[in-house]
Amino acid sequence: MAEEAQLTVQTKREIIKGIETTMRSADGLITKPVIETHFGKEVWTHPLMEVLRTSECLCMKCDKLKPDQPDNCKIANELFEVCVKEDVALAVTRCPEWMKLRS
Repeated sequence: MAEEAQLTVQTKREIIKGIETTMRSADGLITKPVIETHFGKEVWTHPLMEVLRTSECLCMKCDKLKPDQPDNCKIANELFEVCVKEDVALAVTRCPEWMKLRS
């Protein structure tokens, strides 16, 4: 089973590499960053990653994410503090604590 998962990851990497090769601009990005206003401040935003962040971040699909509750995920709390302090947005793509969101 682990070998199948590795093959899937390798296949995804090859697909992404092909997309990057054909679509990458001179500045090295597939999608050009734009200035947007978030929480009253102008910031550079990567439009493609913004969409992926909101739809694919593991935190958003994790049963341990419980904002404003004492038993909220410790990792999520720490990342949120960084985001607030530095005016950045992060997407979690790996997590040792992830638990599938219960419906």
